Amino acid sequence: MLKKSEILGKKTQGKFRIFSQSVASDAANRQREVRMKNKLSIISAILVLVLSATFLFACAQKDDAPVAVDYKQDNSFAVNTVEDDSALVFEPIADLVYGENGKSYKKVDYRYGVVFYTGLNIDANEYSYLGNALAKQGYLVIIKKDKTSFYNYTATEEAFNKYPTVKFFIGGHSSEGGATAIRRASENEQLIVGALLFSPVSRQHKVFDENGNPQKDENGIEIQIADTLANSSLPTLLLLGDSDKVLTEIQIADTLSKMPSNHTKHVIEGGTHIGFTSIDSVDDIPIKLPNYQADFEASDNIQKENQRALTIQYSLEFMKNLTK
Repeated sequence: MLKKSEILGKKTQGKFRIFSQSVASDAANRQREVRMKNKLSIISAILVLVLSATFLFACAQKDDAPVAVDYKQDNSFAVNTVEDDSALVFEPIADLVYGENGKSYKKVDYRYGVVFYTGLNIDANEYSYLGNALAKQGYLVIIKKDKTSFYNYTATEEAFNKYPTVKFFIGGHSSEGGATAIRRASENEQLIVGALLFSPVSRQHKVFDENGNPQKDENGIEIQIADTLANSSLPTLLLLGDSDKVLTEIQIADTLSKMPSNHTKHVIEGGTHIGFTSIDSVDDIPIKLPNYQADFEASDNIQKENQRALTIQYSLEFMKNLTK
C-alpha cells in the first residue's frame, strides 16, 4: 500500500505533466497562430501588390490609349493645329493641359479625315473656320497650301500614304480647289468616303504618255479628258450660293451636269462665292477683278458668318451619315 506522501507525490507529478502539456499545447497553438498570421500577411501583401500593379497597368493603359470617337454624336475635342510647307493640319486631341513644360494631351483615334483644296490664290488659313469645326468633331482635316493645285496636280495625294488608317473625304472650293477635288475624287473613288464641293468648277486635264509627253490625236491635237463624277455613285455634297457673282450660269450648269445622280445639293440663301472663306475685307480679295468685288459686296458680314455656319452644318450632316 502506498504511503500518503507517495500518493500526493504522484498527484503532484500528474498535475505537473498536465500543466506541462497545457503549456506545450499553448505554445504550439501560439506558433500556429504566428505562422498563420505570417501567411495571411504574406498573402495580403501579395494581393496588395497584384491589385496595385493591376490598377497602375489599367491607368497606364487608359492614359496611353487613344480616345475613341463616336462620330454619330456631337463632340467637342480640342484642336492641335500644325502648319508645314504643304498643308495646314487640324488634329483632334483630348484632355489638353498647359504646364511648365508646354502642352500635353491625349491622342484621339480619328478614323476619318478631310483633304481640302483651296480656291485660286486663297490662303489656307481662310478655311480655318471649317478645319477647326470638323476637327472638334473628331475628323483630321488637311487643308492644302498649294494655291494652284489643279496645275500642280500630283498623281497621288500624299495624305493617303501619310495617314494609311484614315478614311478620307475629298473637298475643294472654286475653280482651283473644286476642280482639283472633282479630279481627285473621280480618280480615287474606291479609296475615299465622299466629296465636299463648294461652288466648284469642273475642268479637263491632258493625257500624258509614259515619257511624260502630252498624247495627241490623229490631227495632232493634245488629248484632254473632262473631269466628271456623272457616272459615279460617290456620295457628294454640293454647296452653292444664290448670290454667287464669280461663277456664271453656264459654269454652274456644267458643274451640275458633272455631279453624281445621287448628290446632295444645298443652295445657301444670300451665299456668295467668297463667302465660303473667312475673308471679311475687300482688301483681302485674292483676285482684283470686278466680279470678285461684286461678289464680296453681295453680302454683309452677318450673311458671311451665316454662310460659314451653314457650310459647317451641311458638311457635318453629310459626313455623319457616312461615318460609323
